[in-house]
Amino acid sequence: MNEEERKRLRAQAAKSQNDFLDEQALDDLDELEEDELEEEVEEVKAQTTEKKRSTWEEVEPELPSIWMPKELGDTLVGSITALDEGEYGLFAMIMTKTGEEIQTPAHKYLQSRLKNCVEGDLIKIVYKGEVKTFGKRTAMDYAVYKYKPLEV
Repeated sequence: MNEEERKRLRAQAAKSQNDFLDEQALDDLDELEEDELEEEVEEVKAQTTEKKRSTWEEVEPELPSIWMPKELGDTLVGSITALDEGEYGLFAMIMTKTGEEIQTPAHKYLQSRLKNCVEGDLIKIVYKGEVKTFGKRTAMDYAVYKYKPLEV
């Protein structure tokens, strides 16, 4: 193998690794026999091919759907799986009959009604529309119903 071929193989190995070889690695390559050098190049190519087949994928947080009623009478029915305090106050996690877990919005009118509920309660939340607050602002109003079986 001539010096030109050796340099080409050395450059190909460095390029395939997407990395600069340090002086020790270059010295090691100079000491390799022709067959060993070609094996080294093939190994680096295989590693590079493997890198091309894999990639980094961002892991998105699994956030629950937040129920945001839009029309008067919109309803959410399900079992409370969790009552928790968030950045904006009390919210509930509701498991619907379809198995979807939905988070209630942290609206003050809804929070005041959810305080009377506990995990495991089967509830129905009905959007009653917007109301004026004492401070002349508008707020979303809700009715919350707990399921109570009839006694026979």
